[in-house]
Amino acid sequence: NEESTIKEDNQELKRLSKEATKRAELLETQYSGLEVKFNNLTEEYNFVKDDYNKSVAALEEINRQRNRIFDENHTKDEEIKKLKEEIADLEHKRFTEHFTNKRLEERLKYTE
Repeated sequence: NEESTIKEDNQELKRLSKEATKRAELLETQYSGLEVKFNNLTEEYNFVKDDYNKSVAALEEINRQRNRIFDENHTKDEEIKKLKEEIADLEHKRFTEHFTNKRLEERLKYTE
């Protein structure tokens, strides 16, 4: 009786051992699959990160160029404004000189 119980216990232990071995193999397979997925995701992350860093660098360069162009345009706008003011002053002087000359010519006519 005791012998049959020991035999049954041994058989149960063998069965449990086989189940544990199968479970361990399954877990190892799942782990390997997860490890491959993790490595693929890590590579993808690094690719996306590199792409992001390149995009940021490109945007920073675009921003620098935009600021440079803005500064150049602002400087040119200031120069144009000054030139327009100078032209307006010269036109005013020309206008004033023209009428001064006309008055002088009129005076000369009366003095002759």
